[in-house]
Amino acid sequence: MLEQHSLFTQKSPISTKSDLTKDQIEKYGDKIIIDIPLSRIISQPQVRQSFEEKNIKELAEDIELKGLIHPITVMKHPEIDDKYILLIGGNRFLAFKYLNKPSIPSIIKNYTKDDTHLELLQLAENMHRTDLNTIELANAIMKIKEKTGYTLANIAKLIGRNVDSIKQYSRISKLSNKEKDHHIKNKSTKNDILIYLAKKDKETIHEFSEPLFKSTQLNPYTEIKKPDLIKKIKEAEDFLKIAKKIIKDRP
Repeated sequence: MLEQHSLFTQKSPISTKSDLTKDQIEKYGDKIIIDIPLSRIISQPQVRQSFEEKNIKELAEDIELKGLIHPITVMKHPEIDDKYILLIGGNRFLAFKYLNKPSIPSIIKNYTKDDTHLELLQLAENMHRTDLNTIELANAIMKIKEKTGYTLANIAKLIGRNVDSIKQYSRISKLSNKEKDHHIKNKSTKNDILIYLAKKDKETIHEFSEPLFKSTQLNPYTEIKKPDLIKKIKEAEDFLKIAKKIIKDRP
């Protein structure tokens, strides 16, 4: 119970949850989990963009049966005293609304206007979940990279992930929109997409190598015209660029 926390046994105890949220956020930050009325929470665009009604219903049923395992994360609204802005936990928030719950367990963060910081917070939490859309995570990583100029190694360190994993998401983000739509529609996992990319890389190498190395047999007795030789040199250079890129991108 919140009232049994050490904060409430100090010489000048905080008397209510309301007092805590208004006066003690700076000092205690996310050390306290409190119930916040759903009506006081304002949702905003998140890293995760797709919220399927079926998934919300399934999550709601799971919460009803087992309870909420992880609280949502919010921050105080900078202008409206009794309002909060949802940072992390969009599905859980919607599941509680589906269940007509009056409030939801929440962790409160300090207000910040830094959109990149908020996106990193969301990304850090979402990267540790297995039910998220791989394409959305890949796009979110590249959005942060483009906005900040951070290297993939910087981003990996900030969100506590292995840099090789972030490089894999970077490769995934470079798929065409058509390819991304296909993988979203088919609910491809990260491993599914990496297998697809490996196959695509292999086909690309084959496309360049076969006409270059099989159809052209160079020997002292072969007469090749200069334009043809220049063309073959260009093909070889293109092949080397692609091969080097594949080696660099692979973990």
